[in-house]
Amino acid sequence: MMDTSFIPLEYQKKYSFLIDNPKSLDQKACANLLFDRIKEKYGEENGIVTYFGYGRNQLLGSNTEYSVLRKIANGNGKPYTKSKTIVLKWIGHCENEHRLINEEDLKKNFKKIKLEENESDSIEIENLSSKNGLEFETLWDEINLAHQNFQEDINLMEYDIRNRFTQLLPRVLGQNNIGNSFGVTPYFEGAILISLMHDFDTREIKDEKHRTLIAELMHTFDKLLGVQNGNEKHIFHSSKDQTEKKSKAQSIFNELVKNKINISLNKTIRKVTLNSPPIINNYVPHRELNIIPTNKEAAGNQKDLHDPNGASSYRFMCKIIIETIIDVRFGNKTHFQPKHSISYDHLVDKHLSMQIDDLMRVVNSKRRFNPKVV
Repeated sequence: MMDTSFIPLEYQKKYSFLIDNPKSLDQKACANLLFDRIKEKYGEENGIVTYFGYGRNQLLGSNTEYSVLRKIANGNGKPYTKSKTIVLKWIGHCENEHRLINEEDLKKNFKKIKLEENESDSIEIENLSSKNGLEFETLWDEINLAHQNFQEDINLMEYDIRNRFTQLLPRVLGQNNIGNSFGVTPYFEGAILISLMHDFDTREIKDEKHRTLIAELMHTFDKLLGVQNGNEKHIFHSSKDQTEKKSKAQSIFNELVKNKINISLNKTIRKVTLNSPPIINNYVPHRELNIIPTNKEAAGNQKDLHDPNGASSYRFMCKIIIETIIDVRFGNKTHFQPKHSISYDHLVDKHLSMQIDDLMRVVNSKRRFNPKVV
């Protein structure tokens, strides 16, 4: 069962059909629909650049998101296979600032897809173990791509926080009897902190040779993840060093499995932290940034926000920090399960309440200057 504790509650309800059965989504059809909508809204010439946010010269060479989605649409690449990846990716396309597809589009392309004989539906990110068919290469990739995989969690949280903040603004301005409309530029940053931990049952794994092999394998994983211990950072010293260590790690993995020592991996989010500096008044953003006016009537005059001679613009900045755990276990030792002291939705509500209070304080303190209405 997929961990949904850090998927916003609204999205859990809205996309329950996808969360309950993600592999029934026809991703090829959805990808083609998305590209059609991009073309319709932004045009054939600049649509891809506008949606994926890369410069034209960088697009094909460095935008993995675009490349993978294009291959899925053309049928030249496999769709996303992990349940969590499917859920986060497609909710993200529905909830990002472009809003080109929605949950109804996903439902229309939802069907029970029969798994191939050699495709297992039982191995998920939460249950990767050698006794269930985990191979060394999969274990290596899960650790090596950990930052990239957790970035999907941050992206979804960004869409959620942006949407909640935008929806709150008009209501709060009305409740505070503020007639003017102010532009607010949201900025988001993300940071992923990963802790690598492991353990084994000494009553089960008694052979000193096997314990030594476990220690050597985990030291290689320390280097793969770039673990920092005090002033020392564990890294591979060269491509040759990485290749040799990976080859040795594979041999160790095979030796342990051959001796019926189960190796399992669990990746979880331990904690989410939201940090925001004070909201800045008369902040002049760059033109290409997404500016959210506080009411629809203001949308036609967004260019005024770029006038440094008195435009009323405010900057809302939020840094999303997720602390994660990669937990490798040997034998039948159970995985560590972090306890969450506060739910994700409660955390966001509390943080946005504080930021709205801060915005109202700044807006009210500037009202005597008759700020320019946008």
